[in-house]
Amino acid sequence: RAAAFADAGADLLFIDALASREEMLTFTQLGGAAAGLPKMANMLEGGGKTPILPPDQLQGLGFKLVAYPLSLLGVSIRAMERALAGLKAGMVPDVRDSGTFVDIQMAVGFPEYYEEEARYAISMPSSGSSSTAAPPSTSKPDSGSSSSTGSSSSNTPYVSGFGPGAAPFAAATAAAGPATAA
Repeated sequence: RAAAFADAGADLLFIDALASREEMLTFTQLGGAAAGLPKMANMLEGGGKTPILPPDQLQGLGFKLVAYPLSLLGVSIRAMERALAGLKAGMVPDVRDSGTFVDIQMAVGFPEYYEEEARYAISMPSSGSSSTAAPPSTSKPDSGSSSSTGSSSSNTPYVSGFGPGAAPFAAATAAAGPATAA
């Protein structure tokens, strides 16, 4: 089947659930049109049929691409469980483990989002005149800067404290009353 996909013009080949190193090697050494195509391995940690190998061994077998689909998810879940257990026990995670608010914004791409947002900003009327919102900063906004109308002193509203457009959301959320934790 892999050879048929290669003959049909596939850019990469992948066979799921190869059960041994021998099957993996047989796959990477296919001839014909398949010989020149990169092969992918899927290392389904903790439950797949394919033997879990480190990247250097997979490269040695002839694989050019590898996925470890559960590694990040698994360690993330365990970290969240530890943090939740700590919170339940009355301990707040150390900032060295969780990162600062700015660290988290940087990790998830807020600066790039703000650049794109500024690129596509449109003029919005303000008190009868038109103005373009100033590009937001990557620092956490001062929660005391919003007026009751939802605009900040710089005419740059913030959504949930993260970026332009949010003060109306924050005002509506505050008007709805306090949130309760489940």
